[in-house]
Amino acid sequence: MKTLTIELNVEGEALELHLNKDGAEYLRDKLNVLINNDLQDHCHLMTEDWGGNELTSKKQSNSSTTKLLHSLKIIYWNS
Repeated sequence: MKTLTIELNVEGEALELHLNKDGAEYLRDKLNVLINNDLQDHCHLMTEDWGGNELTSKKQSNSSTTKLLHSLKIIYWNS
């Protein structure tokens, strides 16, 4: 089962990427599609709560200072 979450550490103002092997391979494949097409393009990753299935809907961090983000837009620039 894929684990891939994007979480915002509000206190540290830092973005955290939580993933397991399946999540890492999924993200790698998404990035490879953008790179191999070599066109200025983008992709959206969302949780089920926001109509997607690319991101995990359950927060992975146990910290109370992190907040689950439901959407990630990856923008590839070919320049």
